[in-house]
Amino acid sequence: YYACDEGEVFIKGNRVDLTCPRDAIRRGVGMIHQHFALVPSQSVIENVIIGTDTDKGIFLDLESARAKLREIQKRFTLQLDPDAKIWTLSVGEQQKVEILKALYRDVDILIMDEPTAVLSPGETEDLFKTLKSLVQEGRSVVFISHKLHEVMSISDRIMVLRAGEVVAEKKTSETTLRELANLMVGRELLEKLDKKKMQPGEPVLQIENLHALNDKRLPALRALGLVVRRNEVLGLAGVSGNGQRELAEILFGIREASQGRVKVNGNPLRLGSPVSAIHLGMARIPEDRIETGLLMDLTVEENLILESHVSPEFQRRGLLDFKKIRRFSEEL
Repeated sequence: YYACDEGEVFIKGNRVDLTCPRDAIRRGVGMIHQHFALVPSQSVIENVIIGTDTDKGIFLDLESARAKLREIQKRFTLQLDPDAKIWTLSVGEQQKVEILKALYRDVDILIMDEPTAVLSPGETEDLFKTLKSLVQEGRSVVFISHKLHEVMSISDRIMVLRAGEVVAEKKTSETTLRELANLMVGRELLEKLDKKKMQPGEPVLQIENLHALNDKRLPALRALGLVVRRNEVLGLAGVSGNGQRELAEILFGIREASQGRVKVNGNPLRLGSPVSAIHLGMARIPEDRIETGLLMDLTVEENLILESHVSPEFQRRGLLDFKKIRRFSEEL
C-alpha cells in the first residue's frame, strides 16, 4: 500500500520491490486489516474469490472455487456457509472470511492488524487455534496488537515499536507483560491506579419485557429485563450473535423493538428514536467504528459534534461557528 523511502525488503531471501498489493499477494503475502475489506451484499464464496484468476476466462468458476473452499474449511476447521451474505454474518464470522480469502490464495506470510479488536474472548480463542494450525503447516504470521496478554499468548518472538523504530526484540518466553508495557511507552508504568470504591446508586436505565428480531427476522431478545444503576459498570456476557448488538441498537433508537419498555432516569425512552436517546443523555460506541460510528470524510472536529451540531452552542446566525467548534474540540 505504501512505498518505502529507504531500505530493502526480502522475502524468502530474495530482494523484492513491492509496488502494489498484487506484488505482495503474488509472493505469498496476505494481510487482514483491522477493518475488513469485504463486500457486504455479496456471498462468502464471492468475497473469497475476488481478484483471483479462473480457468474459464471472463466467467466465474464457482463450482471449482466452492470445492477448493470446502477443502480449506475442512482443513482449518473454519466452517461457514459459502452462500451466506456477508452482511448477515457476525464480526467473528467476517474475520473467518478474511482468513479464508488469504488461505484461498495460499499465502505463506499472513499479516494481521489488530485482529482481536472486535472479537469476543471465545472468538479470539478460535482465532488463535487457527493461527497455530497455520504455523504448524510452516506458514508465518505477523500479529500486530497492543493487547499484551494476547501477544504473550500467541507469539514466539516480539518486536516492540515506538515512534516508528524497533526499540526491542524479545523472545516471548524471556519477557513479561510489565517489561513490554514499559518498552512500549518508554518509561516505568505505575503498578496500579487508586480508584475510589463506589456504591451502586438509584436505577438510571430500566428495561422491561423487551422483545426484538435480528436481521434474519429471528428472535434476538425474548422478554429481556435488566437494571443499570448509578456508579456501576454493567457487563453483558455472551458469544457473538446472542442479542447484545440488537439490545445496544434498540437502546440507541436505531432498531425497532417488537415489544417492551425502556426508561432512562425515570423518563420513557421513545423506541426507534436516536434523538430521544441523545436528549436523555445516552451515548453509544458501536463495535464497528468505521462503518457505523464515524463519517470518515469529515474532520475530527466535525465528527465530535455530529449529535449536537444543531445546538446554539456551535452556531452563529444559523451557520456552524467553527471557532467555537475548534475550542470545544481542544477542550474535550
